[in-house]
Amino acid sequence: MGLKLDFNTAHFLTLIGWIYVFYLNNRGLKRSDISRTKDSCITTIEKIIDDVRKHADSSESNPLTIESELTYFATKVEMKIKNLNSMTAKELISAENVAMIIRGCDTSELISNKEYAKEVIDSLADSCEKIEISYRELYFDSNILKRMYERRESEIKGLTFGLLILVSMFQIFEYL
Repeated sequence: MGLKLDFNTAHFLTLIGWIYVFYLNNRGLKRSDISRTKDSCITTIEKIIDDVRKHADSSESNPLTIESELTYFATKVEMKIKNLNSMTAKELISAENVAMIIRGCDTSELISNKEYAKEVIDSLADSCEKIEISYRELYFDSNILKRMYERRESEIKGLTFGLLILVSMFQIFEYL
């Protein structure tokens, strides 16, 4: 007495179609979240640049006030970049390096030396550019199959093994 499975191809294809639609929807939502987080990181760094420019142009700025503002922004941008890196599962830019640029800024030198302020601004602008370049390389310049395999290697191997087991089970039940 064998077990006979009634395998309906239409149901199988419908299931595969729904899985594909779910994957595309999930990928689109994730990509939009990553893009929004990237834009938020860049906006925060641009606010820091504006803040540095404002204080560098003003001779009445207090170094302690500037330092507390920069510390706040450094923490904020570091958290956002770490979030971005975890969302992409790749380090687009080092959060610690950007935070060190901001925290390592000598506030009294910032007020008195325009060249130093320009160097800090250039370093922060380079960080924005690195984020944009890394994002573009990750999503638009690389091969999608290679990128997907690098990110999801263990899941792909598990899926392959699972499908192999399913096919084997269907073959075994077909002969019973």
